[in-house]
Amino acid sequence: MKQTFFLFIGLLLGLDGCAAHALKKADNDSIKLSLHMPRAASVRFLSSLDGFLAHETRRTAMGFWEIQLPAAKPFHYFYQVDGSFYLPDCPLKEYDDLGTRNCIYLP
Repeated sequence: MKQTFFLFIGLLLGLDGCAAHALKKADNDSIKLSLHMPRAASVRFLSSLDGFLAHETRRTAMGFWEIQLPAAKPFHYFYQVDGSFYLPDCPLKEYDDLGTRNCIYLP
């Protein structure tokens, strides 16, 4: 009975579309960021690389949203998911001047 309960909870959490975030070296000059948000209609990426302009990400068949960026210098970033601010689980974060948190990429 206990195992069935935990299996049911695990399935519910899995179906909820929990986000997974990953950074992966694409080549020597760039990285690929991906965010797993299978239920999202749109995901935009914003970073300090260009003054936090919103960039559309590319949706893959598995519900990941991806963008490829230069990897040479550090930057701060976050996402907009269906128009709302979204900060993924990232190892380095800091507060910005507006009191919100941003992820930090360090090469």
